Amino acid sequence: MKWHLAKPRKSEVLLMLAVLIVAACGYFWHRSQSALKPGSNMTQQFGFYDLPQQQKELYDVQFSTVGETIISHVSSPNNPQFRLKGSFVQKNQAGEKRIFTYTPVHFVPSPDTPLLASNIDLLMHSQVRMQQLWPDGVPMVTMQNGMIFLYPLDDK
Repeated sequence: MKWHLAKPRKSEVLLMLAVLIVAACGYFWHRSQSALKPGSNMTQQFGFYDLPQQQKELYDVQFSTVGETIISHVSSPNNPQFRLKGSFVQKNQAGEKRIFTYTPVHFVPSPDTPLLASNIDLLMHSQVRMQQLWPDGVPMVTMQNGMIFLYPLDDK
């Protein structure tokens, strides 16, 4: 079987969806109740993979709640030059689905981080939707692009 390279537009869309997934991890709360308890922090690692180009990028991300805003700090363990700091603000809630907007506060791109850097614009101009589920008492978050991760956005 021979792999066919994805057209640039398809690759960009896939990468943009991946950025939305990463940015939205752990960032939902009700207007009356924060998704994360004030002052709480969460640190995790995520990656972007471009199979046709055989590229991968790993990032460390830290989320913290300040008031009603979730602040994200993204750095690359392989490239200390890359930094991204941004904020997620909830704009709307439709039932269990929460809608957020993203605003970058500080961005230092690097030539070694094209997969994430190329998708920052999409993240800024898209709505991030997440929903909290509790199957068998386990806190699970689902996103509109199919990403699933374990994290308690709110108390059951």
